[in-house]
Amino acid sequence: MINKNIEWVILIAGIAVIFLIILYGTTDSYYKSIYANKIVDSVPAGEITQNFFLEQSIYIHSGVEHTDEINLFLLLATYDRYNDSNISFSLTQDCVTDEVIFGTKFFEDNSYIRIDFNSNGFHEGPAVLCIKGLDGYPGNAATAWLTKDTSHGHALINGKETNRSLVMKYGINIDYCPHFTIGGGKFIFIIWCLTYVMVIIGFFCYYQSKE
Repeated sequence: MINKNIEWVILIAGIAVIFLIILYGTTDSYYKSIYANKIVDSVPAGEITQNFFLEQSIYIHSGVEHTDEINLFLLLATYDRYNDSNISFSLTQDCVTDEVIFGTKFFEDNSYIRIDFNSNGFHEGPAVLCIKGLDGYPGNAATAWLTKDTSHGHALINGKETNRSLVMKYGINIDYCPHFTIGGGKFIFIIWCLTYVMVIIGFFCYYQSKE
């Protein structure tokens, strides 16, 4: 009777592990690109110092209610030097605001940074992206690139119209869409699970042979 109970436990555990492998391997979240503006006659916005404030109008597209993140990629520059200051990036729509603060010391010159805003409370429609320098000073601050492509919004710097837009890419992170993807971490996990299943089957066969 004990052996029979053990066999059933092993069998059920094996089925559960196989189910987890299938579930983990075939569900995931993925990034969906919405738009990216073109780099046309780009110029720097100026050093993002403590008194710097930039507002950029953007449009949040449909589907945001099915996401947990709004992803913005901004093209920044360091003036080819080391900077150690902090920048506030905030996204506001109606009464909802989410803020992310970055330190500039790890920025790479002329590279995109990814900003992940919490999408909770946001909906399809216009919003405002704000960039504010917190403690930078001349010679110790990064900058953002501006383009003449204003098809996705206009930038204001310290309240003044620039007739330009931030160089940016916009997208959303879709939750748990079924498609089979195996990254490095998943591959290791699946190998571990398969090994575990093989051990379970081995024990099951062993107890079967003892009958």
